[in-house]
Amino acid sequence: MPTLRLNEFAHQYDRSEYSPHDDVAKVYEKARPAVVQILMDGDEHGSGFFIDKNGKIATAFHCVFLSTKYQVRTADNRVLDAVVTGSSAAKDVAFLQVVDQQKGKDDTASAKNHDFPYLKFRETTSDLKNGDLLIALGHPKEWPDVYASPGTFKEIAPASSTGFLPINALGRDDLLPVIVAEMHTEPGNSGGPVVDKNGDVVGLSDAGSPRQLQAIMAETIRMGMGENVKSHYSSYLPHTLDWGDKATFLVGEALLATMPLLRRWERAPKIVMGSLGAIELVSQDAAPFITTMKSGTISQKVAWSANIAGDTMMIGSMFARRPAVSLAIGLSGIGIKLANQVLDKRRLL
Repeated sequence: MPTLRLNEFAHQYDRSEYSPHDDVAKVYEKARPAVVQILMDGDEHGSGFFIDKNGKIATAFHCVFLSTKYQVRTADNRVLDAVVTGSSAAKDVAFLQVVDQQKGKDDTASAKNHDFPYLKFRETTSDLKNGDLLIALGHPKEWPDVYASPGTFKEIAPASSTGFLPINALGRDDLLPVIVAEMHTEPGNSGGPVVDKNGDVVGLSDAGSPRQLQAIMAETIRMGMGENVKSHYSSYLPHTLDWGDKATFLVGEALLATMPLLRRWERAPKIVMGSLGAIELVSQDAAPFITTMKSGTISQKVAWSANIAGDTMMIGSMFARRPAVSLAIGLSGIGIKLANQVLDKRRLL
C-alpha cells in the first residue's frame, strides 16, 4: 500500500504491508475511491475528495487559486472536467463540481448519473482524543497513486499557533481552529481528506511536513457547504493576492527614494502617506469592503469600515495645509489600520 511514514524520507515507490484486518488498510480501501487529484492546465495541483454522489468535491483554496476551470483525475484514472463553485480564502476551503463533458458547459446533469464514491463527515471533531488514529490521503509530490499517511491526533489549535506559514496569508483567518496531527505529508497532499479509523472525514490537509499536519476541520468544511457559501469570485478579491502588499511596499520605497528631489521637504511625508493610502484603498480594501457591506456580519462591517476610514485619513493628510496637522491625520489613519489588523478582524467569511 502506498504509504508516507512519519519522519521518514518520502519516496515514490514506498510501500507498506498491512494485514487486511488492520485499521489503516481497511480505511485506505474504503476511502481511496473517493480521493481525486486536482489538475490545472493538465498539471497536477493538489488533492481533493468527493463529498456527494453527484460529483461535488472539497479541496483547499490554495489548490484552486486564480482559476475557475479544472480537471480532476479519479482513483480509477478517469479525467473529468470540473468548475469551482465556491471558496473561502480565509478558511482555505474550496468546492468543485464535475460537469458535463459532452456539452462542455457548467451542466451537472451527466455528473448526477455517475453516483461517484464519496466520503461522509464525522459528526463532530470535538471528541477526538490525543493519540487517536488519523489517516491523511492524497497525492504527495503530485504522484499518481493515492498515498496513506497514518498518524495520530494531537490537538485542535488556532492556525497561527501551529508554526506553518499560511500559503495564502493575505485574507487568511489566523484564529481559525485547525486539527494538528503527528503524521507525514508532502506538497500535493493539500486538499486531500483526513479520516478517522471509521473512514469518516475529520478535516482536509492544509499544510504539513514529515512530522506534523495542519488540517481544516470538518465543521469548517460543512459550514462552507451551506447555501450561504459565497461565489468563488468573492475569494479572488485583491486582498487575497500578494501583489497588493508588494505594490504598496514597492511604490512606498519609490516615493521615499524621490523625497530628496522635492523642493519642500515638509510635503514629502504627506505625499508618501496619501499615496500609500490610495494604493491600499484601490488594490486591497475597496472590493472586500463592498462585498462585506452586502453580506458580512456586523463585526466584519465594522472592521472593514475602520480600514476604509484609515485609508481615507491617509489620503486626506495630503490636503492639510499645516505639516503637523497632515502628519497627525496620516499617522492616525495608519494607527487605525494597524490596530484593526492586530485585532484580526479582516475576514470575509
